[in-house]
Amino acid sequence: MSEFQKMRNFVFFLDDGFTMQAFSSAVEVLRLVRKLRPDAGYNYSVVALSDRPVAASNGLQLIPDARIEAVPPRAVVVAVSGAHANQAKAPGFVARLRDWARRGHPVWGISSGVVRLAQAGLLDGRRVAAHWEDVQYLRQTHDQVQVSAALFASDGRVATCAGGGAATDMMLWVIARDLGAQVADDIAARLVIDAVRDGRTSQRRVSDMRFETANGPVYAALGVMRANLFTPLSIAQVADSQGISQRQLERLFVQEFNRTPSRVYTELRLEDARLDVLSARRSLTEIAMDYGYSPATFARNYQKIFGVLPSDDRRESGAAMS
Repeated sequence: MSEFQKMRNFVFFLDDGFTMQAFSSAVEVLRLVRKLRPDAGYNYSVVALSDRPVAASNGLQLIPDARIEAVPPRAVVVAVSGAHANQAKAPGFVARLRDWARRGHPVWGISSGVVRLAQAGLLDGRRVAAHWEDVQYLRQTHDQVQVSAALFASDGRVATCAGGGAATDMMLWVIARDLGAQVADDIAARLVIDAVRDGRTSQRRVSDMRFETANGPVYAALGVMRANLFTPLSIAQVADSQGISQRQLERLFVQEFNRTPSRVYTELRLEDARLDVLSARRSLTEIAMDYGYSPATFARNYQKIFGVLPSDDRRESGAAMS
């Protein structure tokens, strides 16, 4: 069993204004694994900078049940913060994260806890997952951090998660690696989750991360494309919706993204379709037809964008959980 697989003691470090959903999404998985496999030795606790209740972003307060000075050796410290993290510094919180990392603790971040890890200098040179609302901040102020659009990512002793429901996916992935896919599936069933998403699945707003622009016509054209993913318009129709010629739209897209509008449109549609492919809830033929492709054309374009056939991508997704 690897060192990673022995990590069964989780200490959630809550920042003021932390995101309750991300926290509870992770904790509920651990609660259920303790119920189903009490012999597995999973434990979790909550700490904060003080013993006082910590207010979440929704106004509810949580009372820490452990002392910050008594974090057990080898425990995984999971930083949980909220949307304010990219606007206000928290030197005490960040200093604690650095100290735990120096002492050899794996230090993880979920939701805007990822921002706090970056502020602590713990993400430089690492590939991380971050909530799409934090991406611009990370790219502008922490350019050594390799921000991805994934739901979650693991890089050495650091794991990061976009937050929200993705915290459930990350913890289920941990359980599957440690105790097997069947235990993870049993927990997912109790949480009424149809399919466990692996870390390669992109966030729904992934295109907003890559196709950022202040150019009015280009921004509006992207909106038209996103609104017509299933029944695509022609590029001429997209250009006409903005009152410009197709040639002008193509020139603007190449200037902004070094891609033609046709290429960007294809990427937007296939990124959306990939969520269906990886979820494994529908056949590949159904997905292809929904997006206006024949199965063969869908597979060819999918491989061109992602470097893998949809059938292989789905198979690898299943293998990642075994």
